[in-house]
Amino acid sequence: MKPIYLTLFLPLFLIICFNASAQKHGQAEIDSLKARLATEKRDTARLTLLCKLGAAYAPIGQADIAAKYIHEAEALNKKLKPKYTNVLLLRSSAIVDFYGADMVGTIAKFNRIIAIADSTHNEAQKFDALTFIARCEIGMGQKDKSLEHSQQTLAYFKKVGNNKRISAEMGRIATINSMNQKRDKALALYAEALKYATASRDTTTIIDSYSNYGEFYMDNGEYQKALDWFAKVEPLLKGYEATPDYTHLLTLQATCYQYIGNFSKAIEGFLLVAKIAASKSNNFELMQAYFDLGYVYDQLHNPQKAIDLYKKALIPARKIPQIGARYISATEGEIARLLLSLNDYKQAVEYNKMQLKDALNPQMKAYAYNSLADTYFKIKDYSNAMRYAKQGLDYSKTQKFTFAALHTVMGNIIRDAPDKVLVEGGLAPAKRNEEMLKYLKKGFDYDVQTKNTREIKDDHLALSLAYEKLHNYPLALTHYKRHKEMADSLAEQTQKSDARQKLAEFEFAKHEDSLKYAQSLATQRLNEQMRLQKAEIQSKRYQSYFYIGGLVALVVLSGFIALNYNNQRKANTRISEANNELSKQQQEITTQRDQLAETITDLKAAQAQLIQSEKMASLGELTAGIAHEIQNPLNFVNNFSEVGTEILADLNEELDKGDIEEARAIATELHQTLEKINHHGKRADGIVKGMLEHSRASTGQKEATDINNLVDEYLRLAYHGLRAKDKSFNADFALNLAEDLPQPKVIAQDIGRVMLNLFNNAFYAVQQKQKTAGAGYKPMVKLSTQLKGKQLLLTVEDNGTGIPDAIKDKIMQPFFTTKPTGQGTGLGLSLSYDIVVKAHGGKINVESKEGEGTVFVVALGV
Repeated sequence: MKPIYLTLFLPLFLIICFNASAQKHGQAEIDSLKARLATEKRDTARLTLLCKLGAAYAPIGQADIAAKYIHEAEALNKKLKPKYTNVLLLRSSAIVDFYGADMVGTIAKFNRIIAIADSTHNEAQKFDALTFIARCEIGMGQKDKSLEHSQQTLAYFKKVGNNKRISAEMGRIATINSMNQKRDKALALYAEALKYATASRDTTTIIDSYSNYGEFYMDNGEYQKALDWFAKVEPLLKGYEATPDYTHLLTLQATCYQYIGNFSKAIEGFLLVAKIAASKSNNFELMQAYFDLGYVYDQLHNPQKAIDLYKKALIPARKIPQIGARYISATEGEIARLLLSLNDYKQAVEYNKMQLKDALNPQMKAYAYNSLADTYFKIKDYSNAMRYAKQGLDYSKTQKFTFAALHTVMGNIIRDAPDKVLVEGGLAPAKRNEEMLKYLKKGFDYDVQTKNTREIKDDHLALSLAYEKLHNYPLALTHYKRHKEMADSLAEQTQKSDARQKLAEFEFAKHEDSLKYAQSLATQRLNEQMRLQKAEIQSKRYQSYFYIGGLVALVVLSGFIALNYNNQRKANTRISEANNELSKQQQEITTQRDQLAETITDLKAAQAQLIQSEKMASLGELTAGIAHEIQNPLNFVNNFSEVGTEILADLNEELDKGDIEEARAIATELHQTLEKINHHGKRADGIVKGMLEHSRASTGQKEATDINNLVDEYLRLAYHGLRAKDKSFNADFALNLAEDLPQPKVIAQDIGRVMLNLFNNAFYAVQQKQKTAGAGYKPMVKLSTQLKGKQLLLTVEDNGTGIPDAIKDKIMQPFFTTKPTGQGTGLGLSLSYDIVVKAHGGKINVESKEGEGTVFVVALGV
């Protein structure tokens, strides 16, 4: 389950981190301002310095210190009794509110500044304020207002020729377009913003442009592209590893690694953020780092570790009440949920009550009511369960929204609670069954509407138990089967997640061990070097004694020589021992390196064997289709052979008669018949060669290929293969192949394998839908080719079952399959992706609507 704070507070996080790179020199500026304040005696100058210090501390997570300086400035301003409003004080106070996530207060203060600017005709002041208002509006979800104000500020900065601000405004407009699902327009605006950033020659503006690109691809699930853009930011931040820019970058990179399943990299990144944040007492960054680490371990199904990290996050959150209060309730809810999964009901109740007390918005309050009701229900305290469920339902009704889980838990309580509790809750025991089904069905319908898979699974179980209580066993069994199917599916995902957890823990432990070993080795070498230097110094000291005592008696001189020789011999012995120890360590490193190389070789061999197995599996699916395709030319060969025999008999008869002209005509007909036999024989030979080519390991050689012939052949083979396995199956397929296509250089057998996999999936989808659809359903698979610009597009479309949105992002993952056990390896689309994208530099895109069909588009360069 995704932690609720990520859903509720992501806009807040974006606002706080927005334009983080503008703070690159923040600490240096703060030090300079504090030094000037310490010596400044004039009140007006001190007021200016206090305002600037408040505005400087706010963006680096020091909200309490920022507020302190603003309060001092406000007190000093009252003492001075100015005739006009101090705009600098008002702006600095608004900035502190902005970074404290008080968007309403921020907008109110900047609107006052705009009114003052209008009265004094100060356009620069007005549009600076309007920029902050637009940033607040995007964080509050008011996209249309933010877009309108951003366009106004963009027009102004274009008029005055400020490239830095033009780039920033374009970046925000692009982000709004991205949020509105206008991907192409957003990308075009990001590209233009980058041009202005480059023209400005301002490093922080260029960092913002690169980061905007990265966050765009991150929001669209293209995490590797996001990481590529974030990598461009790293060299620009060299030397600024303690700034918010760097920790923000680390957080984004770690989040990308988290979502692509590289949990060791994600944990490493978040831990580094936490270390940096702790070193500079940045409570916001420290809180966010522990939040993120808790979420990673929650994903890895390590609830106790996740709980410990969420508890750590609460400590800095409570130190920054302006921001932290918005996270505290959500985190307490996550801790309660995890405690409940560990059957620690007592503590779960305590944290749920804390969550309810600290909740700042209706969704969090409803979530807390539901958690309390569910926890009390599980421990059979039906009276408290009824009380909190009823309070939650009443509260959500006053707030005009539906919280489905509250209806489900209320239905469960009504089912199991004694009559006394129902009466206490204002329900008549005689209406138990009616009320129970009413609540359960409402919760189920809303979860289905919002496609909440995990809650739907629980709803099925609740309905099954309800119908069992009503002795309606057929419906009880139906809902239980659906619950079991969904539970098994989620369990399979959990097993895969557990495997990723073990891999992540192994990788992280390996990284940690290698780091410790490297540190230990470096320490040993440093100690050895210091010891040798000390021995050398000692040796020189004795030599100096020898020279000073040159006039001493020969016996004393001999004693010094002997002592020097003895010390030198000991030093040499120690050096020799150190060298031997270093040799042993070097040998151990070499052995470990060889073992690692051998392991990598074994893994590569296993990978190659797995790919070959998948190829042979697809060849098995081809077999029936190939048999059908070969049978046709063989039938022609047999038929024409029989005709040729008859023609030859006629030829002999005419020769016996001496009719040469008729004999020549028959000979011509015989020649044509032999040509047809030859043609169909070559056709059969080509099919067999294609089959062998498909099964043979790829040479990796790219050659010019007739794409139309290739896809036509594999489409027919896939169709006949499925027909051979299921005689009742029948489907139409249509080809729309563009003429005069260029022949791209590709590995034909690999592209054939991609298309075969797409065809097999398409025919399988329409076959499955045919089993449940009505008589009016007509299965159809369409194949088209076209040239678009410099890309050759191969489109496979079906009107089958479609792909659910919940799994659309997973279909390219290795071993992910929706087919029953034994009918799919889960490698088809994964290998197809590697062939098209990695081996051919192309693209493979999918569009699908559940219940209506799917379209795959393979794009190849020409």
